[in-house]
Amino acid sequence: MKFVSKKILIYYLALTAFSICFAESQSNDLLTAKIYLNNGKEIICNVLNIDKNEIKIQRKIFGGAIANEFYKFDKIKKIDLAKPAILTNNLKLTTGSLRKTKSKAKEAYNLYKPFAKLHGKTWSTETAWLYAKLLENSENYSSALKIYNRLAKNKLHQEFKNKTLLRRAVCLYELGSVSNALPLFTQAYKLAETSDQHAEINFYLGKIYAQLGEYKKSLFTLLKNEVFYSMRDDWEVKSLDATLFSYAKLDREKEFVNTCSRITNKFSDTNYSQKAGMYLKEIDKGKTLHELIQDNHEDFNHE
Repeated sequence: MKFVSKKILIYYLALTAFSICFAESQSNDLLTAKIYLNNGKEIICNVLNIDKNEIKIQRKIFGGAIANEFYKFDKIKKIDLAKPAILTNNLKLTTGSLRKTKSKAKEAYNLYKPFAKLHGKTWSTETAWLYAKLLENSENYSSALKIYNRLAKNKLHQEFKNKTLLRRAVCLYELGSVSNALPLFTQAYKLAETSDQHAEINFYLGKIYAQLGEYKKSLFTLLKNEVFYSMRDDWEVKSLDATLFSYAKLDREKEFVNTCSRITNKFSDTNYSQKAGMYLKEIDKGKTLHELIQDNHEDFNHE
C-alpha cells in the first residue's frame, strides 16, 4: 500500500507541476511541454532548443537538480505544448491593430513551426494558419501562399489540405497566376461548407471567366451572389461591380445601367456606388460602353 500511495503522490505532483508550468508559459513565454516517449515514459520540461530531428529539454529531477537532455524525434510518441496566448485571445483585426497582431503571430509561428513534424498538441498548424491569414489580409499574398502550401503538405494534419484550397486559390489569383488558381477554386467549391465560402468562390470564378472571355458564364456565376448570398459580407456588391465589365464587353447597356443603379441605391455609402454613379454620368454624356472600358480600364477591376 505504501508503494501504491507513493506512486499516486508522485503522479499527482507531476500533474500539478505540469499545470503550473503551462500557466507560467502563458505569462512568461516559457515554452513548456509534456513529452510522451515511445517507451511509456512521460516528461514534464521546458524546451531549450529543437532542430530537424532532435529536441533539447531542461527538467527538474529528484533532489531539485536541473538536467539537460536530448531526445530524437523517433523516440517521441507525442508532445503537448502550452497553447500560445495569441490563439486564446479574441482577435479584432482592425486596420490599426493588424500590424501589431501580425508581429505577434509571426513570433508564435516561428516558435512553434519546428514542432510540425511531431504528433500531439504542438499548435504549429494553428499558428501557421493564423499568421498566413494575417499576411493575406495585409495583401502579402506571396508569403501567405508559401505557408498555405506548407500546411497543405503536412501529412500529420491532412484536414488543412482541404482547408487551404480556397486560400491558396485566392493568393494565386491575386498574384496573377489565374491558370493555377482556377482548378483550385473549382475544387474548393466542391468542398465548401459555408455560404461565405461559396460566395467568395463565385466572386473569383466570375472574375476569372471574364478574363478568359467567357462573359455569359461570368455573369451567371457572379449573379448567384445577388440571388443566393446577398446577406454574406460584401460579396453581393463586389459581384455586382464585377458584372459591369462583362455587360460592357457584351454591349448590354440596359443591364449595365440597371446594375449601376442598383449599386448606387442599395450600397450608397460605398466606393462601388461612387464608381457606378460616375459610369451613369458618363453614359448620360453620350459615352459608349466600349469607351468606358478604355477610359476606366483598371476601375472595371477585371485585370
